[in-house]
Amino acid sequence: MFRSELVISALVTRVGWQQPTQGNYAILTGDNLESLSGLYFNSYHPAVSVKNIKETIEDEEIADDDFNTYLLDLQKACIGRVLNGIFNKDEVIESLFLFNRRNERQLKTHENEGKFVYRRVCLANDSSYSVVVNSLSLLFDGAKTFNIYCFQTSAGVLWTKSVTVVAGKETIVNVNDLILSVSAANYKGGDFLIGYFQDDLGAVKAINYGSGENNCAAIFGHSGGEAVTTGAATYDNQTTVVTNRDYGLNIELTSVRDFTQIICRNAAQFDEAVGLQMACNVIESIIHSTRSNSTERLSKDNLQALFTELNQDMPVDGAPYSAGFKNRLKREIQKLNKNFFPDNKPRIVQS
Repeated sequence: MFRSELVISALVTRVGWQQPTQGNYAILTGDNLESLSGLYFNSYHPAVSVKNIKETIEDEEIADDDFNTYLLDLQKACIGRVLNGIFNKDEVIESLFLFNRRNERQLKTHENEGKFVYRRVCLANDSSYSVVVNSLSLLFDGAKTFNIYCFQTSAGVLWTKSVTVVAGKETIVNVNDLILSVSAANYKGGDFLIGYFQDDLGAVKAINYGSGENNCAAIFGHSGGEAVTTGAATYDNQTTVVTNRDYGLNIELTSVRDFTQIICRNAAQFDEAVGLQMACNVIESIIHSTRSNSTERLSKDNLQALFTELNQDMPVDGAPYSAGFKNRLKREIQKLNKNFFPDNKPRIVQS
């Protein structure tokens, strides 16, 4: 797994486009012109040009701003395809609920005390792992809509979700936008508190799940806790207290390998692969374009040559061997995959 928003930000300006000299096509702005590596997409093949892209996309009347957005999105798609090809190892380490429900006859309600109540999740101090929040299980004695918060002890509130519970019945809320990591742009280290403010419940009370021992995890630890509130959606971090209560809240979590930091720290390693991926995408678009213009007519005249340069994977009689772009890309991705995931070689240990 990798966090797309972070790796895209690290890689998107590594390779850029040179501004065309033809006035009608000299329309590039911003990130499309930036090249931290000194490499440019249009240097990979004469057909990989801003002019050819503009004349082969479906929207013939595309505005300059929209075309710049299109080019940037195309680059992001190339980055994503490259990274997915390299980082394709098994990711899931474990998936579990914080605890299992016990005897239903033991269920009791929690009295509201005007506090912020939560489950604390403490991650291993290793940025190569993250914990994905899959779902929340909520158990309350009345129907109510209120917010669940995720606070990071160093950075404050990271996430808020409105939930609606029903009386006396477990409510499952799926979560698809909360990933816990020990390292991010705005914090390093710290714990995560996932919970709610009891004042938001009104007369509704949480029902104790009747939980016994917490389920053990390899990548994180967890416990119940509460803190004094200091205002709307705020709490006093100095008053947090560990408890054995569950507050009607259970959480399903999955621990995964997270390659985000590895990618960001080695951004330059992917320049060639991203450039080759762009060349493949643009040449394919030219070959399959349904537009009718000078670029399309030229591509028809050179269709077999373009197709060969894209797909060639073996020597051609009477000509020196030259790998096609797809084969070059395949080799580059295999090389990078082996660099980041080297084979374990046997070693001789002398006694």
